[in-house]
Amino acid sequence: PGYVPGHVLRSQVAGRREPTCRLSLEVSVPRPTHGTCECPTVGSAGHWAGICRPCEYVHKGMCTNGAACKYCHLCGPEVSKLRRREKRLLKKTAAQLQRAWASAGDTLRAQ
Repeated sequence: PGYVPGHVLRSQVAGRREPTCRLSLEVSVPRPTHGTCECPTVGSAGHWAGICRPCEYVHKGMCTNGAACKYCHLCGPEVSKLRRREKRLLKKTAAQLQRAWASAGDTLRAQ
């Protein structure tokens, strides 16, 4: 009859044969271990992708959570200030753009 979609899969399931090749992310992608130099805390796992949140207390010697801390211990002490400044500037720029769009719309409507 030719090609039948899913025929091979159904026959393997019916025969309960083991798959010829097992796929596993555990073998392909190493899982970061917490408490190492590369990933000292749970929160440090996203550091290399830039999606971490810095720990405010680690550089003051006051973080008591150790490897279980949900904040990044790899970020420097200035990162929090820089991110706050960037966020403030982004909000300011967005407000300026909205005002510019609003005034441009008013100008176009007046014509």
